[in-house]
Amino acid sequence: MKNNINNIILMFPGQGSQHAGMGSEFLKKNIKYGKYFKIASEISGTSLLDIIEGSKAKTGLLDRTEYSQIAIYTLSCVLNDYLFEKNGKLASAAGFAVGHSLGDYSALYSSRAYSFEKGAEFVSFRGKIMSEAGGSKLTGKTKKMMMSAVIGLDIETISKVLESYRESVFI
Repeated sequence: MKNNINNIILMFPGQGSQHAGMGSEFLKKNIKYGKYFKIASEISGTSLLDIIEGSKAKTGLLDRTEYSQIAIYTLSCVLNDYLFEKNGKLASAAGFAVGHSLGDYSALYSSRAYSFEKGAEFVSFRGKIMSEAGGSKLTGKTKKMMMSAVIGLDIETISKVLESYRESVFI
């Protein structure tokens, strides 16, 4: 691969990359980006900064899907916009934006497919639904629900398998 600016790919992480305090040092030095966390907190109905770095950081809430996904998306978008602001030529020269699972939403935001707010709505909803589908070890509530990714099967095979679940499956 030729070494030039057009070979840049922006990559965004999925769930599992979160940790208490993530982005804290960056946000202390770049306070204006706190607005993203304010917006995402309003959309998700919880104070993300408290979960990441505040009083709730050590409670393990950040490892819960409904919080980790919106927190990762928000920080990814913050860092994306920081990159664009600090080095617009470099950032705009990126040929691709890709993500791993949840990171796809950040990649779409980076590509300007939708606004930060709209993406935060998607991701917050996604995190809550995925959390509910799996039940919760913390609350003891379980539901007869499941989510699955299907890779490598043709639509006919999938349709045959799901036929017996017609009344209870949503795709």
